[in-house]
Amino acid sequence: MITPHAQRWRVLVTGATGRVGFPVARRLAEQHDVFGLARCRSEGDRQRLVDAGIRPVVGDVAALDLGDLPGGLTHVFHAAARFGREADPNWMQIFATNAQASGRLVAACPDAAFVYCSSGSAYAYQGRRPLTEGDPPGVHLGMYSLSKIAGEEVVKFAAGQCGSPLTIIRIFSTYGPEGGAPVTRLRQILAGEEVVLHPDSPNNYNPIF
Repeated sequence: MITPHAQRWRVLVTGATGRVGFPVARRLAEQHDVFGLARCRSEGDRQRLVDAGIRPVVGDVAALDLGDLPGGLTHVFHAAARFGREADPNWMQIFATNAQASGRLVAACPDAAFVYCSSGSAYAYQGRRPLTEGDPPGVHLGMYSLSKIAGEEVVKFAAGQCGSPLTIIRIFSTYGPEGGAPVTRLRQILAGEEVVLHPDSPNNYNPIF
């Protein structure tokens, strides 16, 4: 996706200030026109996008009027998501963002190749053997896992209706300059906090930079 290309793309990256979205948007912006959709809740978020050559689109993907998106998009990298566990009182918002808004975004960009960022937590636990794409779904992180499973099915349906090229990636333990799972666990250790592990030890991870 980031190799030299004869055509200049117009790419929308959602969740563009996040741990996955920002590095992808920043790299793509070196060769293409990139629009970064994000809520920009923290001070300096918008400027960080601008400084990386990314054109900010400030808003919540679940509430945004998708008719206001930039025209002529060739690609969408959809990394925006809401997180929550089983007892989260905002479970309806989690599904609205991770599943329903994802389908609407596919429909709003029918001519764009679409990448949907799902999660490794969408798999049922299979022990320590390597997972395959055909392994069954399951719930590790409560409502978040369920919403990502639902989101995969919604975008597959929407892309099928629109004839849009679709790729679903299931992201596991990310890490890099923006932080990530290994960094979070190190911080927990340094702070003397509990680190929750699966009882079937040793725990295996698939870190991706």
